[in-house]
Amino acid sequence: MYLEPPSKEDVIEALEELRKIKIQPDLLNREDNVINSPEVYQTLTSDDQERVDFAEEIAKEYLRKPLPDGEGDKPNRNAINELNNAGFNAYLGEDPEIQYDPDHPNPNRLVGFVEVDGKKLDIGDPS
Repeated sequence: MYLEPPSKEDVIEALEELRKIKIQPDLLNREDNVINSPEVYQTLTSDDQERVDFAEEIAKEYLRKPLPDGEGDKPNRNAINELNNAGFNAYLGEDPEIQYDPDHPNPNRLVGFVEVDGKKLDIGDPS
């Protein structure tokens, strides 16, 4: 985590680095495979894995706001709109499968992605 929140420019620079990554097309053809999924990630070079790790970390921090009760995060709508306006396809929202389940162990779970040149980066909370 950064001492100061990352700027839009910081996030865009990290996401632009993902454009350099070459991935076997068949790995991304499946809907559930994203660039940081284990199936794809393990095929990347160590340099590309570092690019993915950094982009995921900085995007998650930029696109979220802490909830007042400290029990998780909420989407930062302004930041999401800024990335979309900068040409990225970004989404972050509540998990629709558990949104209304107060007994779920993580009722504030977020799901989302940022897409760069057809490569999706998962920015959601772990399952």
